[in-house]
Amino acid sequence: MALFFKQKEKKPEHLLALDIGTASVKALLFTIDEEKAVIKGFGEQKQGVTHMRGGVISDLDGVIDNCEKAITMAANQAGASPEKMILGVAGQTIKGLATFFRFERTDPEAKLTEDEIQEMVDRIQKTALANARQAYESETGKKDVAIKLVNSSMISAKVDGYEVPNLSGFKGKDIEVGFFDAYALSVHLDTLQSLADELGLEIHAISAEPFSLVSGILPTEKESLAGIVLDIGGTVTDLTLIKQGRILGTKVLPLGSSMITDRIVEALKIPFDEADSKKAKYIENDTEPTVTRKIKEAIEPEVALWVKGVELAIKEWEEEALPPHFLLCGGGAALPEIKAALVAYPWLTKTPFTQFPKVDFILPDNVLTVFDQTGAIKDSRLVTPMCLCKVALDLEKEEDLIARLLSKSAHKMGI
Repeated sequence: MALFFKQKEKKPEHLLALDIGTASVKALLFTIDEEKAVIKGFGEQKQGVTHMRGGVISDLDGVIDNCEKAITMAANQAGASPEKMILGVAGQTIKGLATFFRFERTDPEAKLTEDEIQEMVDRIQKTALANARQAYESETGKKDVAIKLVNSSMISAKVDGYEVPNLSGFKGKDIEVGFFDAYALSVHLDTLQSLADELGLEIHAISAEPFSLVSGILPTEKESLAGIVLDIGGTVTDLTLIKQGRILGTKVLPLGSSMITDRIVEALKIPFDEADSKKAKYIENDTEPTVTRKIKEAIEPEVALWVKGVELAIKEWEEEALPPHFLLCGGGAALPEIKAALVAYPWLTKTPFTQFPKVDFILPDNVLTVFDQTGAIKDSRLVTPMCLCKVALDLEKEEDLIARLLSKSAHKMGI
């Protein structure tokens, strides 16, 4: 559920999904046709080395210029221009946390009312906000950090120990409810608003990319989706824990594909941009044997460091049992050593997986309600911006009770 900047008025004919990554800006121009999004234009522009830092915009003018170029490519291909856009936020700009509460009712024979559920939602959201602020303050060393709620969803609801799809109308004494919330620093969201203003576009929604990813790949039987998504970007890897189709946790590993490029720079003694091109050719198995050997030797220690980082991040969830499935996407996922390292790692002796995890890529075909007419989207690298298109579809749906109560709660709390 996208709460921040959500707009309910009539949708424009063409919408823009904009994924501002460390390595590049990706722009997808699409239309909504009943129950699906259709991508009509695609554009991508490489970012400069100084434009992003840790997934955060550090050179606004440079990023705006790159966005304009990517959007122009997409608009030229689609033969149309967008008026509104969906933006994704991820990496170190986001704090995701799960909050669980147990409520004991005085009258278990009475049906749960909307007012009663609203009170539960308000209490959970106040606790979640306090926990998020504490997390940001511990990280930044600053007090009274201004943050905004980007996404929120109910991840569990039980009445007297029985799982229920929603709370409305149920009777019972013991109510257990869990929510997952994603917060972002207000300063980062203000930067995105400045970017939108400079681009002359209205923000239709801002979504935490772990939410949009999971929403985009949910199968019809959503309870069957379980695993750990590894979205490998330029400077960070976003980890998302999913059980029964619900997000239970997110982590950010400050390691991405740029560290691989840095090692290639050192090994081949070439500039960063040239090393990035060599890396792309290496992935396609299109480098000379001598260059291939040097790249392989240079990146193996970095990949070993990365997979160890994944292990440590997973342990921080303190789960008793982890779903045995890694789902890979992002630009760094294509590096063959990444999958090989995950397959070879001794997970069963180091982490609480129920069995040895399999490793799969999230492919465009896994995004069931988004269709590409450009022919440009062929692998897991562009799955994340595809899933931002799904956010627009979700906004078209009528809000359910919990979504409506969450909106009220966020409004009352000023987040």
